[in-house]
Amino acid sequence: MQNRQPIAPASLEAFLFGAPAFFKNGEVVVLPERKNRALLSYLVMSPGIPHARERLVEFIWPHSTSSGGRASLRQALSGVRAALDDTDGELLVANRDAVSLQADGVRSDAGLLECLVCGRADVAQSVPELRGTFLDGLTGISAAFDNWRATEEARLSALAVRYFRQMAEKAAVDQHPGEAAAFLSRALEIDPMDEALTRRLMQVYVRQ
Repeated sequence: MQNRQPIAPASLEAFLFGAPAFFKNGEVVVLPERKNRALLSYLVMSPGIPHARERLVEFIWPHSTSSGGRASLRQALSGVRAALDDTDGELLVANRDAVSLQADGVRSDAGLLECLVCGRADVAQSVPELRGTFLDGLTGISAAFDNWRATEEARLSALAVRYFRQMAEKAAVDQHPGEAAAFLSRALEIDPMDEALTRRLMQVYVRQ
């Protein structure tokens, strides 16, 4: 597995660009079951927000019976909790009706990207990697999950382009054309058809 740079001090760190990877207190969280990874990824994207058990069953086990789906969810939660070594339920909160992650115990590259673009974090702070598509390889879970993943991928890709464009303009203002070109190139990796980005990159090269 490729080494991942830490995002910020947190109990759970999640890297959702590319193949999803999770770390608990710096240690790799092993989740071999695809639906367990899908469940944890979905919860990471909205920490602190309770999700109804029925909604999670419909989202990940839509073809199960009501009792079978709830049993599958219980088994998945047990597997995730064991992988997180969270037997006391301090991070993964599950009651009879809903499931959530403690907001102050979770950090993700997707969440940090949102904070940076919206000005809720230091723009000089680097976003780890942002290589690959959102939840790469985690498809075929269900139609609902796949639609959600595709929607989030489009939204986050647009945010990533916006972030790299912001960083490029900051580098240009600071008279660092090489850095500006690198950021614009990263943006074009995500959206190679953006003509405005291409023109801006050419301008930076000319000024160099």
